[in-house]
Amino acid sequence: MSDPTPVIVATVLGASEPAVGAQPFSNMTAWGLLLLAGLLEIVWAIGLKYSQGFTKLVPTTISIIGLVASFVILAQAVRVLPISVAYAAWTGIGATGVAIIGMIIYKEPASAARIACLMLIIAGMLGLKYLTIPAAKPDANTPVPLLDTQTQSRN
Repeated sequence: MSDPTPVIVATVLGASEPAVGAQPFSNMTAWGLLLLAGLLEIVWAIGLKYSQGFTKLVPTTISIIGLVASFVILAQAVRVLPISVAYAAWTGIGATGVAIIGMIIYKEPASAARIACLMLIIAGMLGLKYLTIPAAKPDANTPVPLLDTQTQSRN
């Protein structure tokens, strides 16, 4: 029995089920989803400040919804993007966004060194996006092994 999750998500997003072995959506769409997931990470992280240790219902609820939505959308993006790139970019978007909001709204220090470090994070994310060579698409008829063949042959 196959996992119904991709079909459910595709239906909710208004798409039909992709062919076996085909990418569920384009690389650009995956990056758009990753950006959205990163923005939702900012929402839930800032919500933590307002939740006061999960003692305030509305900010706690917003944080939890933002967290779950961010994870679900990230999970969709990694269907197309390499996990190493997607996860690094996702955390970078969240960390940079929270730091910038902290500087603007909460009047946290905005020294030249902090801003330079944020620019390095942004440069790293752009480097990952534009310098990552897409992985070869597997043949739909080739099974993906869960273990390497040497481990399987010893059993």
